Amino acid sequence: MEAATTIKQYTVELDNNGQLTLPADFRTELKLEAGGQLTLVQVEGYWLILPKPLVVLEALDTLNNLMTEVGATFEDLMETGQEIRANLFEEQYGDLVRANAG
Repeated sequence: MEAATTIKQYTVELDNNGQLTLPADFRTELKLEAGGQLTLVQVEGYWLILPKPLVVLEALDTLNNLMTEVGATFEDLMETGQEIRANLFEEQYGDLVRANAG
């Protein structure tokens, strides 16, 4: 059985300078301090606030652009990744597996 999802909702007010004051328990839970960075991510019509910059999203955008340029699909990437992992495993552990196989 899956654990229940906890949802917390906060209402904040935008001041005249376009700034928000985040509730203290929100800042504490995310370990945010003055000068800390947040990342805003738009998903469909919703906005997510994340506690640190998402370099991963930038990397995924770059990867998506490169894949589009060469006509590669996600399935191509997954298949190639499986082949690479199998080759790396064989290089790293092949002798050990063969020694224990017989």
